[in-house]
Amino acid sequence: MISSAADKPDIISKRKGFFMKKQIVIFLLLGVMLLSAAVAETAETPALGEREKQAAINWLIAQVPGEPWQVLTWDRDTILAKLNTYDVSLQDAVKEEIADEVTRAHDSISAFAAHLMDAAANRQFSEEDWEEGFSYEIANIFNGTFWKNGDMQLQSWFQDGDYKVVITDGDTERIYLCEYDEREDGDEFVIRLIGIGTGDGAESEQDDHGIATFQLNDEGNLIWQRANGENVEFTQIIDPLTMLTWYTDSKYLNIEWYGNLDYRIVVDSGVEGIIWTYSCTLNEETNTFSGTGRKEVFGDLAYDDAEASFVLSEDKTFIAWTDDHETAAADGLTFEIVEPAFTQTEWFAREVMAVFGYFTEGQYIMTVMMKDDTEYSYVCDYDRETGTLRAVDPATLNPEEFGEPERFKSTATFTLEDEDHLIWRDDSGVSGEGIVLEHTND
Repeated sequence: MISSAADKPDIISKRKGFFMKKQIVIFLLLGVMLLSAAVAETAETPALGEREKQAAINWLIAQVPGEPWQVLTWDRDTILAKLNTYDVSLQDAVKEEIADEVTRAHDSISAFAAHLMDAAANRQFSEEDWEEGFSYEIANIFNGTFWKNGDMQLQSWFQDGDYKVVITDGDTERIYLCEYDEREDGDEFVIRLIGIGTGDGAESEQDDHGIATFQLNDEGNLIWQRANGENVEFTQIIDPLTMLTWYTDSKYLNIEWYGNLDYRIVVDSGVEGIIWTYSCTLNEETNTFSGTGRKEVFGDLAYDDAEASFVLSEDKTFIAWTDDHETAAADGLTFEIVEPAFTQTEWFAREVMAVFGYFTEGQYIMTVMMKDDTEYSYVCDYDRETGTLRAVDPATLNPEEFGEPERFKSTATFTLEDEDHLIWRDDSGVSGEGIVLEHTND
């Protein structure tokens, strides 16, 4: 089940796309800060009212435009107008009061937005920022990742603003506490960790005193540049399960690998503000994860002693969740995989600059960008038997979920011919008799 990065889609070779996501990461930070600030001001609100406000703010943050930083132009009237389209009945909370609180939080955060963007571009946050409550952006390529070179294994993870690297070679273990660094070096973009010690007061016991550099090369491998001048190249080990998502009834399921056969499984019901988290061990013979877990509702612990299992079936297309504390999962609640060919892959053709998509609440939103700057968008249902996405009638879409329905078309299909080819057909004629697209991940 565990494989090297060479056997999987290259998730770091397209470095431009990887770092373009920094703006979105910072916006998410902004959203979390906005939510926290607004809720903090209502600490004395009755429990029901507080939950209602949290749910409304969660919904509001989800309504941001395609360019997330446009949210910084919102004022109270904009916020209230959006809240007025929130059709959930409120018993204790009042939309005008929510708008007032969100506006105050929004205004206080906007002053820091430019600073956050500049800092994120270089991942440089000062110690003063950290103490004042700002957060570091985490470079996921160095957080909870595993690497190998023959019998040597390397693990790195984020820890209190720095990164910890542990290298094991038989009975020998080396520890490095590192700072993150990225910069342009001539025509190259350099991504690396710089060792500043071992972080545990044992520098004198390690012959290099924790001094080394770990740098990504153009192939996506990690080069351990040792203090003695020797270079050792590591290949990333990727568990393909960690790149997948499963879905059912407004619940998303994700798997995180913690080395060996240890995993963390998270079930997230964002609409309800509920998160289940489980520490599990995988039985590779039965494709079953077993372990214990906890449930949190809007951050409050509901229980932490659940016995749970997760069973993969049909080549990982489905996973059944059983939790002895949950009625809905008592007999096994089945999740279906979110098809990565539509959500993790970009496609192109001679006439087409890019085709890409994302998944939300059971449907796929596909966008076709032509080389003449024309753009077509579709909300689609998936037929797994035929490997085909079929656009739904925009008139049937809920405007509160999808915005203006007229921006979507209703005449398209996207069919997976094989793992390398996708056919786009639009009966309106914009695709001719169909355009064969190839993916851009290799």
